[in-house]
Amino acid sequence: MPRRSSTFFLVRGGVLGSLWLATILCGAHVGGLVQFSLAQERTLGVQALRSSDSTVRASAAKLLLANWQGSLTDLVEAVNGFDGKHSSDDLSKEDLDFFTRVTDVLRSIVVNNPPSIQRFRELDSAKTSRPLIWAARSSHRDLRVNSTFILANVADNTNVCIILHHLHEKDISADGIVNLLQVVIAVSSYVYKENFQEAKRTLDELSKNLETRKEAFGRTIALIAELSKRLDVSINKDEPLPIALSFCKTEEAKKL
Repeated sequence: MPRRSSTFFLVRGGVLGSLWLATILCGAHVGGLVQFSLAQERTLGVQALRSSDSTVRASAAKLLLANWQGSLTDLVEAVNGFDGKHSSDDLSKEDLDFFTRVTDVLRSIVVNNPPSIQRFRELDSAKTSRPLIWAARSSHRDLRVNSTFILANVADNTNVCIILHHLHEKDISADGIVNLLQVVIAVSSYVYKENFQEAKRTLDELSKNLETRKEAFGRTIALIAELSKRLDVSINKDEPLPIALSFCKTEEAKKL
């Protein structure tokens, strides 16, 4: 993992007596504390985002962002730890706060460092996609927004099918539907045949489901229409999923 270079201070001037010496010693002591603090954060890594100290959390986040090539693996593993848990129901406040902070750092990485998207996809698995999808449809705004941004950047033909299965859920919230539709739109221009067919079937079922609900779904209906048009011009809609991308053909892909 790349390390942040050390910072050195150059002190110039003549000998100024005991006051000067005391000042230098005091400065050295403070500098030592700062170096010790940074060393602690490097050791703690992603787990430092659990700290109750906002200063420690902020410093840890900066280190994770600055060293994203090395920290991405740990961040993905942190997300994997939430697989099988629904962010709205199964998380304590401490875990919810931690998950939100992890996704906040991940969002900054994938949005601001394009090479990180491919690296994320190499590390990604169903264990990563599932908790992010649940987060994108959760009732917690910050977590929902972070996860939607992440998914919109990294989703592809290997995990869009999981998103589509979520859109079949009858109790998914209006915000959740909008977020997941926007993620599918990001993938729609190159979905393969199986995902194209499932996406079309999902939109038909979703439209029927919305007719039975009382909420106002004007934006959602517009997104459904836009997605349908984009799917129709997918460059891969007539091509079967390549073997290397065949996860969406498995039963595991249907697990929410």
